[in-house]
Amino acid sequence: MVSIGWAELLWLVRAGRHRFDGEEQVDDLAHALQTAALARSAGADPDLVAAALLHDVGQHPALVARFPQTPHERIAADLIAPLLGERAAWVVREHVAAKRHLAATEIGYLEALSSASRESLERQGGPAVLDHLLTGWGPAALELRRWDDLAKVPGGEEPAWADVVADLAPFGLRTGPGLRVFQPPT
Repeated sequence: MVSIGWAELLWLVRAGRHRFDGEEQVDDLAHALQTAALARSAGADPDLVAAALLHDVGQHPALVARFPQTPHERIAADLIAPLLGERAAWVVREHVAAKRHLAATEIGYLEALSSASRESLERQGGPAVLDHLLTGWGPAALELRRWDDLAKVPGGEEPAWADVVADLAPFGLRTGPGLRVFQPPT
């Protein structure tokens, strides 16, 4: 897997404006920002707020083209591990497994998924009871999955880009004259 820094990773996230995942009603940038906002409002640790922002970065077309046989969650986890640590990477890697687990174990979960998410669930192996998500970092992956599912609201809350960038400072992102952090296109 390739190693990238914060500037490149944030560029990949920002490039999600006006790019949609299948039939989802929000673009990829809005989804990332809404997921991070939900994590922040839930009082999640900073690494999990950052993981929420970056959980789908592996769906960027340039990464999919470079790693066509690798699931997006693994691409994202491998990219963020050096920047956010092992827990955040594990939670991101397991957020698809968490969807499978919730679909198999939580009444009403499957029916509440967006149609695009139900379609991808079938490609991802369908509902399955996955006991490894019940201990250790598993509950955090389940929580990320819930934020992911809720972060598909057209016009929903999106934190300011500057606030998102400020949240990443504990992980070595430095702003100021040495790093240009662009506002996403509107």
